[in-house]
Amino acid sequence: MNYAALLERWNSLTQQVKLMILIGLGVIIVAGVASIFLLRDNRMPLFAKTLTADQVSEVDAQLAEWQIPFSATTDNILVDRSQRNDLLLRLSMVGVPHETLTTSADALAKVGALTPQSVLDIQTRDALANDLAMGLRGVDGIADARVIIAPAKEAFFADDQSHDATASVRVTMETGRTLTHDAVWGIRRFIANGVSGLSPEHVTVIDERGTTLGDGDGPVAVSGGSGVEKEIEGTVQSALDNALGAGVSIVRVHADINKTSKQEYQYKNVPLTGNAIRRVYTDERLAGKDRAYSKVHANEEHGSQGVATRSEIAPGGIERLSVAVMVDDSVVEQIPQIRELVAAAAGISAARGDMLTVAPLTFHHAATPVLGHQESVLLLARVMPGVIVGLAIIAVLLLLMQPLMAILRRNANRELLSQTRSLEQGVDVGAIWRTISNEPAHVAAAVISQLPTSTAVAVLDLYPEPERRAITERLSRPVAPVLVDIVKVPTRA
Repeated sequence: MNYAALLERWNSLTQQVKLMILIGLGVIIVAGVASIFLLRDNRMPLFAKTLTADQVSEVDAQLAEWQIPFSATTDNILVDRSQRNDLLLRLSMVGVPHETLTTSADALAKVGALTPQSVLDIQTRDALANDLAMGLRGVDGIADARVIIAPAKEAFFADDQSHDATASVRVTMETGRTLTHDAVWGIRRFIANGVSGLSPEHVTVIDERGTTLGDGDGPVAVSGGSGVEKEIEGTVQSALDNALGAGVSIVRVHADINKTSKQEYQYKNVPLTGNAIRRVYTDERLAGKDRAYSKVHANEEHGSQGVATRSEIAPGGIERLSVAVMVDDSVVEQIPQIRELVAAAAGISAARGDMLTVAPLTFHHAATPVLGHQESVLLLARVMPGVIVGLAIIAVLLLLMQPLMAILRRNANRELLSQTRSLEQGVDVGAIWRTISNEPAHVAAAVISQLPTSTAVAVLDLYPEPERRAITERLSRPVAPVLVDIVKVPTRA
């Protein structure tokens, strides 16, 4: 690159062009720095260690359900740096992501030709337990599960004791979810069918508190009435929000939960033959050639037998449900439709004695909430970079404004100065005054400063006293050194 030619070309430029180039370069540099600062990636990995593909998919689905912006990679999730701690806390509360379990496919992939049979048996048994645990994770209401399998042992010697295969299952329930006795026995059968030689009676199921589940009339995994109430409230509130919009309805649910097992008996009569126990009828007719009248009244008894039925109600069921719905009076015309919607969504049963109340009220719509201290700091931290860059650009423009405006004014007055110089040949002072008499004081001062001293004095004498004083003050002002370096401005009065 020929630097000498570039330097010569730069020196050949006028001061105005040089100034414009420097201003443009300064604006480009400031804009580039601002764009880099504002568009930098503020995301960071959500987890300190890498995740498996299943864990990434699980966290991906949970964050999408919460409507939180993120970016998924092959082994982690990228989120905003300011949201990382809150997201880790929320994910830990819902148990996401689950611990990665070694499945049978993973265990067999690590088996080598020299792997001992005893080690292979242990790995296969643990992998089978993990497969069953992953199957239980898909059961509705179960957040997590762990399975431990103890294989059967046969007694080979007289002092040995044989025992059948057993299994232990620990289940962690989702918030507000329950397991009935039938569900517990379903888990036992599921585990027994997956392990050779294992019977459902030898499978023990416990909850996160260590309580054994499903033994006769013993306890089941019941988290309390509040969990059932919250679940029904969420279902009904979601349906109303989708139908009416958010903030138009309020739902409250109270459920009486059956805490002990109950038995109900029903007794009814069943006909021995036919479809009825008793038949009563009357037959009237005219018969024969003489049209004789006959009337027959019959009462038939077919016989019946009594049948008694017994049903058992497991603990954890709903004995009675009370649902209260408050709606804004703006939708009072839709209360009948709202009542039908709530009854269907909550599962209201008249036979059970459930109660449903829908009442219109005048809702108080609060004003827009004021941001708290933490929200204000976060908002200020996001806005401050743009404000700083904008102030920096404004400061640069203000520093360069005065020289730039001086150059623009000088160019605008160039034609007027040329006209004035053409009048100097005839020294027609009146013509010069008429040419600049309607111009502002600073323009007249710029023109008069280019005239010879005698002509300038004569032109000034033609101005009224106030205008002459303003022009004289302009002529007596000192010129800034930076302006003298840019353009040659006369400094004589």
